[in-house]
Amino acid sequence: MKIRRFYYIVCSLLLLANISCNNSNAKNTSNVDDFKVEANYLTELAKENLSIINVCKTLDTLSLQEELKSTVDTIKEEQNKIQDNIKQLADNSIVLIANTTDEEYKVVDSLTEDTEEVKKALEFIQYKRERQLQILDSLEKIESDKRTKKVADDLKKTIQSNIYITKKTLERLK
Repeated sequence: MKIRRFYYIVCSLLLLANISCNNSNAKNTSNVDDFKVEANYLTELAKENLSIINVCKTLDTLSLQEELKSTVDTIKEEQNKIQDNIKQLADNSIVLIANTTDEEYKVVDSLTEDTEEVKKALEFIQYKRERQLQILDSLEKIESDKRTKKVADDLKKTIQSNIYITKKTLERLK
């Protein structure tokens, strides 16, 4: 009788331990998957941002009207701040992102002062910003850290403000 009871207790403990390990492995797998998705979003966000910065650098080389040059400088300055915030998010998540404007992120080789080309460059910037907003929305959906959500929300507000500035500039160029 004692042996049977002992056998029953040992089997029960082994079963519980097995169930516990399976649940723990499932949680760890889920955390790793979330981390991979978050890392992917942050990398994409940084790439989009570096593309915008490179277009602004190319626009800086042109002899543009003072108002347009001021808009491009504002965009570039804001995008550099956004890059710093993206880096902060990545550091919090222990994710390495590109923080350089190498040729890999260069999307425009050359531009002329032609108004149509400048408009296309600004429209490209608008597209990239819309893409950044989509990425931030996706990141907020999977992220549970309140600090990360706050930084992402602040980034969205900054990007939306920049979209408005560029939209007004595009309207003046028409």
